[in-house]
Amino acid sequence: MQKEYTGKLHAAEQRAANRAALAQALDGLSQADADVQARLAAARERIGTLHADRERLADRTESEQTRLEGLRVRQGDLRGRIDVLEGLERSFEGLGAGARGARPALGAGAEDDGAPAPSPFAQVLGLVADLLTVPRDVAPLVELALGDAAQRFVVRTPDAVDAIAGAVGEVAGRVGFVPVLSGFVPPAEVPTPTPSLKGGEPDLRSSDALGGSEEALRAFPPLPSGRGAGGVGASSLAALVTCDHPDCATLPAQLLGRVRLADTLADARWLAALHPGFRVVTRAGELLEPDGTLTVGPLKAEAGLVSRKSELRDLREQFRTTSELVTRAEIELAELRRQADAAEGVLEAAESEVALLSDEAGGLLQRIARQRQQVETLDAEIELLHRESDVLEQQVREGEGAWVAARMGAEQAERASAEITTRLAELKQALAAGEQERDRRHQRTPRRRWR
Repeated sequence: MQKEYTGKLHAAEQRAANRAALAQALDGLSQADADVQARLAAARERIGTLHADRERLADRTESEQTRLEGLRVRQGDLRGRIDVLEGLERSFEGLGAGARGARPALGAGAEDDGAPAPSPFAQVLGLVADLLTVPRDVAPLVELALGDAAQRFVVRTPDAVDAIAGAVGEVAGRVGFVPVLSGFVPPAEVPTPTPSLKGGEPDLRSSDALGGSEEALRAFPPLPSGRGAGGVGASSLAALVTCDHPDCATLPAQLLGRVRLADTLADARWLAALHPGFRVVTRAGELLEPDGTLTVGPLKAEAGLVSRKSELRDLREQFRTTSELVTRAEIELAELRRQADAAEGVLEAAESEVALLSDEAGGLLQRIARQRQQVETLDAEIELLHRESDVLEQQVREGEGAWVAARMGAEQAERASAEITTRLAELKQALAAGEQERDRRHQRTPRRRWR
């Protein structure tokens, strides 16, 4: 029984050691599971961010695609209008019969400028309308101010005009030639008086500004528009026009130097009084001549050479800018699509990582469940062994008590047996003494009988 008890205790200790090892392993698995769960949560959060980024990229791509389509439509519209205007240019639409007939010969002569024996036409620089660069918003006004001069050919020097005119020959209509005046000096600017402004600004109206004519100053009220020199009449219409050809840079001042620009007809009459001999054109298209002649009516910008060339120049610039925008939009769209593809790849990798982590987390949970089951089984076995050990311990104690009691009874029996043996010896000794005494007595008795 003692051996069985000792065996039970040893078995309980072994299971307790196994349970401690399992508990330590379970703690490690729990920590690993916590780490995996944290990584899984971070990966899922990253997937959410990647989904949001993908949606934003999709929105940007769609927006850029819509913008690109709009730019392409705009580009097509511009190209269509440019083709129409270039067709009109090639057909010399808007040119008079004389200029249209003379232009092929004059243009060919200009191209032969570098020949060994250039023709007189080499002195022709081009049409006035071709050489002037005019902002589109004032092109109809410049067209109005130039009139037929827009269809005249510009000649490099005054001396070449007669030779060119003679070389042209017979044409279907009239042809005009404008020589470049190399020593041309723009008309002197007369200070444009302005009305007194609020806030203490000086009144520039003076007798000096009007050439000493106090009567002229009193004859006209302040500018009806109320604007100063920065608005109406501060410079000639030529100040808004340029010429890029190096041989006729003064052409705008030569043709338009004596034309003023006004906002209203009332301002035009005011400027005409201040600048005798100047023509004044208003932004509404009214033309006031130095002699007081006034021409009014709608402007037909689409029919004029200057307006058409200005529009064509502006449209070409818009087409160039739009083409650049289309190119940049295409590059941006390609980059967005590349980013979308890259984001899709990153998203797939993140989803794969989540799947792997989910599998790993599931495996860890199963292992933890098995470990816990083993721990619970060991706890049950240890509890059973402890109970059995307690029973065996109780039985051992009871057996030891019975053994001690039996031993004490045996010792008492031995002592009683010794006492009985001693008493028996004493009795035997007494018996022997009695028998001796009897024998002695017996021996004495017969002698007396026989006597």
